[in-house]
Amino acid sequence: MDIFAFFTFLRRRRVIFLLLFLLAWLVFLDLLWLLPTRESVRLSASELSMQMAENASSNLSSSLEDILTRVQNASLDIQAESDRTQKIIGRLLQRNPLFVNVAVVDRSGIELMRAGQFTAEDNLREYSKMSGLYLALAGSSSFSDILHDESTGPASLVMVPIKEPDGIHAVLVVDVNLELLAKIVEPPKAGTWQIYITDKKGNEIIGSDASAAGEHSFLEHPVVQKVAVDGQIADGLSAEDPYVNDRGVRVFVVGRPIPITNWSLFVERPESEALRESFIVTWLALAILVLGLLSIIVALWSYWRQAVLNERLSTQGLDLLKKNEQLLEVDKVKSNFIGVAAHQLRTPLSAIKWTLGLLIDDTADNLTPEQKGLLLKSFEHNERIIGLINEMLVVARIESGNIQLKLTPIHIEDLIESTMIDFENQAKARKVELVFERPPTHIPLVSVDPEQIRGVIQNLLENALRYTPDGGSVHALATVVNGMAQIAVKDSGIGIPEGQRSSIFNKFFRADNAVKRHADGSGLGLFIAKNIIEKHGGTLTFTSTEGRGTTFYFTLPLGTTAPTS
Repeated sequence: MDIFAFFTFLRRRRVIFLLLFLLAWLVFLDLLWLLPTRESVRLSASELSMQMAENASSNLSSSLEDILTRVQNASLDIQAESDRTQKIIGRLLQRNPLFVNVAVVDRSGIELMRAGQFTAEDNLREYSKMSGLYLALAGSSSFSDILHDESTGPASLVMVPIKEPDGIHAVLVVDVNLELLAKIVEPPKAGTWQIYITDKKGNEIIGSDASAAGEHSFLEHPVVQKVAVDGQIADGLSAEDPYVNDRGVRVFVVGRPIPITNWSLFVERPESEALRESFIVTWLALAILVLGLLSIIVALWSYWRQAVLNERLSTQGLDLLKKNEQLLEVDKVKSNFIGVAAHQLRTPLSAIKWTLGLLIDDTADNLTPEQKGLLLKSFEHNERIIGLINEMLVVARIESGNIQLKLTPIHIEDLIESTMIDFENQAKARKVELVFERPPTHIPLVSVDPEQIRGVIQNLLENALRYTPDGGSVHALATVVNGMAQIAVKDSGIGIPEGQRSSIFNKFFRADNAVKRHADGSGLGLFIAKNIIEKHGGTLTFTSTEGRGTTFYFTLPLGTTAPTS
């Protein structure tokens, strides 16, 4: 067909109608996949940001709960030994790098004792005007007012009541440095993520732009009002959620409240980055439309084949989208399981623990031995469940790569010795010989997270004592091997069956003879221990003979520099 004949064919009314119909059909097919794909991209961006916000919120909440627990424990120590109050608050300040100042305040807001880096501005504090003081006097612990100091940076006041038999007459007040706490919610280096935290008034208190004067407010943005003021979760999908930040960049934002402090956490990302796939598919849709028009003009005779093919592609595309959404939902459920377990289980279990503790401590004289035994058994079971939840949270952080190490140069033998003290009574009750073969001279310093490594040593000692019969022995040793500090925990226990040794570090795995000896146990301890040691740049190995005992070895790099994981 020559060009003249072709144009003559195109001028026919029926062909024109056919061209218009094919064009309309092509546009329809384009929109059919383009619109749901763009929406799917927005949902994926929201889910990714919400997951990051949830992880950051979970990590921050865990740290805040740990801070609150430490202050509450100090309050209990003061209650028990009021004549040692100054030493107790000094020790609390020394053992917690996040704490700047510690003070004891009476019911009128007058300081009775203090320790820390109090400045002239701190001397002018009016505790009587702080809401946290009255919450504490009413019996509630809280993260109260935010203070801004040019020398120490922003700080949050933790106020915990000091309970006495005749009521609450004093409050323990601790300044928590928010700049150090900000390291817990640092965004990933990949991409241009920003994470910041605001108080109830929308002022930024943790983040890259948090100022000492507390003047950086986000309350003008509707998404901040929704989360900080109304206490709602913002998933970034509302038309009011995005905003233009101080750098003139339009950002995709999600936010969620942090109930323990009445703070709010926000994760923002440039829309051009968060919704990049959406822009790509839009250009792809335009390219498809142009190519479709060219295809129709060049090969009109195959229009019916093109229509059928596009229809099939459209159906397949919708099926793929549905399957993709199902996979995303399954992945979301899997990722959120640990977080849900923590928020839904740990809070009521902590309340049960607190209630049982009060019953045991306050009413011990009024209980029969049988009643007190039941309460103690309930307290132990509750502690075991809390421990299991905490282990699952640690596993989740390990798998997501969110374990944060607070490295400190220490002498490892001192840490071993202090840890073994906790097991002396248990060993003595079962007539198990518990010995630390301390080296004659100090092993060179190792740079570790003391609490994490203490947890590893506790796990190995606990397993050794648990699976060693009465009258047996548990020995701990510390040496230097091949330029590494090597710690060994050796027992004369039941050993590990040869056929099950390759699985000993798997999650939830417990050897058959271990299950027979002690039915309870999560099977997570060695998995967590191995990952923590490897995070420090070391290794965890073992040797074992069934029926004769097991020796676990772990190594740590010598020196005061951060290890390479």
